[in-house]
Amino acid sequence: MNHPLRHTRGTPLVPLAPDAPRSRALPRRAVLGGVAAAGLAAALPLPLAAPASAAPRGGAFRFDLPPPTGPHPVGTTHLHLVDRARTERWTEEPNRPRELMVSVWYPARAGADAPRAPYVTPGLAAVFDAYGETQLGLPASALDWADIGTHATGGPPAAPSARPRPVVLYTPGFQSSRDTDTVVIAELASHGFVVVSVDHTYEAMAVEFPDGRLRTISPLLTELPNAEMVRAAITTRTADLRFVVDQVTELARGRNPDAAGRPLPRGLARAVDPHRIGGYGHSIGPSGLFDAMLADRRIRAGALQDGPLVQGGGRPTAAAQAGLRQPFLLMCGMFGEGAGEPFHHRSPLAVGLAALWENSPGWKRDLWSKGAGHLSYTDFMHVLPVLDREFGVRDEAMGQIGSLDPAGFVATRRAYLTAFFTQHLLRRPQPLLDVPSPRYPYVRFID
Repeated sequence: MNHPLRHTRGTPLVPLAPDAPRSRALPRRAVLGGVAAAGLAAALPLPLAAPASAAPRGGAFRFDLPPPTGPHPVGTTHLHLVDRARTERWTEEPNRPRELMVSVWYPARAGADAPRAPYVTPGLAAVFDAYGETQLGLPASALDWADIGTHATGGPPAAPSARPRPVVLYTPGFQSSRDTDTVVIAELASHGFVVVSVDHTYEAMAVEFPDGRLRTISPLLTELPNAEMVRAAITTRTADLRFVVDQVTELARGRNPDAAGRPLPRGLARAVDPHRIGGYGHSIGPSGLFDAMLADRRIRAGALQDGPLVQGGGRPTAAAQAGLRQPFLLMCGMFGEGAGEPFHHRSPLAVGLAALWENSPGWKRDLWSKGAGHLSYTDFMHVLPVLDREFGVRDEAMGQIGSLDPAGFVATRRAYLTAFFTQHLLRRPQPLLDVPSPRYPYVRFID
């Protein structure tokens, strides 16, 4: 990583000069014309370089994410998936099939003896370590990112259940990671869902494969013109998610989808229900997810976390233009510099959200949160204030989480996403989704 970065809607990070002023106001984001390219960004950083060593530079400071509130302990495992029907587009290696890493989070058997699950793999921890130093302004070796407490264990047996459990896919933003919404992922698992979080290889901050390969963002993608890059990323993500649904189905049939056949946690195959699959995503993530929903009715419900639903040239995505039959939930915050402008389906800036809302005849909700920043919809809503209190974090980075109380907004996101999937995958009505609640004052229903 050769320069500090800041965030813009649609891509987590864009270049910021090293001597940028320490202002806590939200930074300038791509507006109007920028939204045309906001599936990724109006300005992208140079591709992230892999650190010289895959070992994280651990420090003494450690902290935990907020504990999940559900009745189940949480387990997690990683799967290496290979789609031999697709050739990898973003590498110069000839005829290499598309490879993904996913994490499966699930309700675990109570009392199982299993190790603590790290926040990220060792190779990704090294990337985060460099990110913290060069872009957040943290001291060198301030912490070991892998050691952030997840309240989950690695590979325990799945909790028994009377019937298989519904599955929720998670698709992160561009140059982000499948691990960066663990606060919600673990929450859903604690309430009885199986969550499959997906890294989109060569778009993610870094992906570490079981053989030690570390793959960062591909210049074959980032050197494309913005409009083409957005379309290409959405197309790839849509295919990735449909492939993951295929692999969930294989898992439910008792087949091990891991490329090397590594052992699965006991009972995991019986725990997944391929007939009750939903998904949610952040930033560009919902663009691929909702297009996958348009093409594949196996994904029965979807939630958007602060994403614009536009493709190259500022046009709404395919799903936004056609509309969805499946239920969906929109959760967005502010857009623009300073205090920002509201971003919801009635906002003049939100052409993708407006198109989806207008063209979709079924169940839908738009929950807007004044004061929420783009990274408020990730773990950074909790992580950055903790690091800021301990070390001090660049004000430009702190601006990305907006002005809301971190604990209150984490609780808000957890509550509404859990309610959404409970209603639409478990078929249990949730009054929280019908009227505003005094328990969650940061949410305004937009009709």
